[in-house]
Amino acid sequence: MNFLIDETGRRFWCDGDALNTDLGAVRGISSAKPGDVLKSSKGKKFTVIEPSFEDLFESMKRGPQVVRIKDAAYIAGKVGVCSGFRIVDAGAGSGALACFLARLCGPGGHVYSYENRREFAKIAAGNAGRLGMKNMAVIEKDVYKGIAEKDLDLVTLDLAEPWKVFRHLKELKAGKYVVCYVPTVEQVQKVVQKVTKGLVIDEVCEVNKREWLTDGRTRPKNVGLVHTGFLIFVRKVS
Repeated sequence: MNFLIDETGRRFWCDGDALNTDLGAVRGISSAKPGDVLKSSKGKKFTVIEPSFEDLFESMKRGPQVVRIKDAAYIAGKVGVCSGFRIVDAGAGSGALACFLARLCGPGGHVYSYENRREFAKIAAGNAGRLGMKNMAVIEKDVYKGIAEKDLDLVTLDLAEPWKVFRHLKELKAGKYVVCYVPTVEQVQKVVQKVTKGLVIDEVCEVNKREWLTDGRTRPKNVGLVHTGFLIFVRKVS
C-alpha cells in the first residue's frame, strides 16, 4: 500500500499501480519510492511519502465510532503514558484508542483491549495487525465480569456503563487513572454518582478542535470536530 500527497495536501492511499483522481490518473505507483514525485495525466504533482501515524490512524477500518486523536492525545498526555505502561482498554470497538496507546507504551509495555462483540473484536485485531502493534492483544470478553491482568498503569473505558468496571480495579496501581469516555451528560452524572471508596474524580472535560482555512483568506472552517465525547479522569487513591 502506497501513500501519496497532491499539490494541495490531500492524501491518497493506493494498493495498485494506478490512482484515478479529479486531478488526473497517476501511474507507476507500485515501483515508486518515498520522495518520488509522479505527474498525473493532467500534469499535477503527487509525492510518494512514508505515512505518519496519523495517516495510518485515520485510514483504519471503522466499525463503531472511534476515539479521535484529539481525545486520545489528551488522555495520554494527562496520565503520562510512556514506555512500559501496562494498560487495559475496554470497549475496543475499532481498536483506535488501544492502537494509539500501544504505540506510546512501546515493546516494553502492553495494551489488553477487551471487546464483547465478535465482529468488533475482529476489526480491532485487524487494525492492530495493519499498524504493526505487536504489544496489543484484543480479548473477546465482557469486561463487566472482571479484569484478569495485573499491575496496571491505566484503564480506559469506552463503554455505555463504565461504572460497572469500578469494582474490578484492584490491580490498578495507586495514584493511577481509570479514564471513562462517554458521549452524554447523563452518563457523566452516573459515573460521578458511582465513584466508590478509594477513587476520586480528578477531572471532567471535553476536547474541542477547530481548524482554520488558509486559502487566501484566513478564517475558521464552517464545520469542525467539536464534541465527540466527555473524558472523566478517575484516580485511584487507595
